[in-house]
Formats: sequence, C-alpha cells, structure tokens
Amino acid sequence: MAPPYERLLKSKIDLGLGRVYACLSQAAVSADWDAARHHFHLAIEEGTGDPAGRTVQSEAWAGLGLVELPPRGVADPAAYQRAVDAYRNAVALADGSTRSAQLLTLLGHVQYTSGDRTGAQKSFEQAAKLDPTNRARYLAELANLSSPTPSAPAPQA
Repeated sequence: MAPPYERLLKSKIDLGLGRVYACLSQAAVSADWDAARHHFHLAIEEGTGDPAGRTVQSEAWAGLGLVELPPRGVADPAAYQRAVDAYRNAVALADGSTRSAQLLTLLGHVQYTSGDRTGAQKSFEQAAKLDPTNRARYLAELANLSSPTPSAPAPQA
C-alpha cells in the first residue's frame, strides 16, 4: 500500500490548483471559476475514502461551495442550491468538531443570503453545539447577519 502522501498527491494537487484558481478569480485577477470548479471536482473524485482522503474531499467540497456562489446581489436560486449542497457535502466528510462547525457557519451564511433564515439558524446552532469553545462567536455571527448594525465580534477562545 502506498504511503498516504503518495496516494493523495494528485488529489492534493488538484485541491491546491482549485484554491489558486478560486482565489485569483475572487480577487478579479482572472476569471478562472471553471478551472477552479474542474480541479475541485477532480480532487473529490480522486479521494481515497480513508480519513486523509475524506479531508481532501471535504475541503474540495468547501471550495466548490465558494465557487458556486452567485455574484453579490444576483438572485440565482440554482447557484445558491449548488453552494448549499457543496457545503453540506463538506460538513458530512469533515473530520473533527471544530472544522465541521466552521463549515456549518459557511453553510449558514449561504443559507441566510439565499433567504433560508430557518436553515441558517439551524446551521449556526449546530455549529455552536459541535464546538462549544467557540459557541459565543458562532451565535454572534448569526446575530450579526440578522442585525441591521453588526455588533463587535465575540472574543475567540
């Protein structure tokens, strides 16, 4: 059996390329959203199913969640649904309560922005349960989403 670094080399390269293309596109340096999407899909397909492989797959799904978001101010329910689905897949594959909680807050932000306030509240509350150390921060994020004037962020533990 090949060592984990060797088995995951291609999927980690594709994850990294997906992140690079997404960052460049988000920064408006280029418009490589399709390249980012392609590499994230490759990283997911190449995942090994063991814990290390599921981590790569989870991070690739999280990258797709970002890539699938429509531009700010654009109402595109199908794009929001793709982002929600990607973040749900990322949460399902995440290892560890802290990372799962972080991904749940990203899911909650997308749900809130798409108009699913109930789903957002559930995601933030689930994050707070999974990661009690950062509970106040997650609940403050939710409160800031629904507040016309955001409050100061809760201190990190």
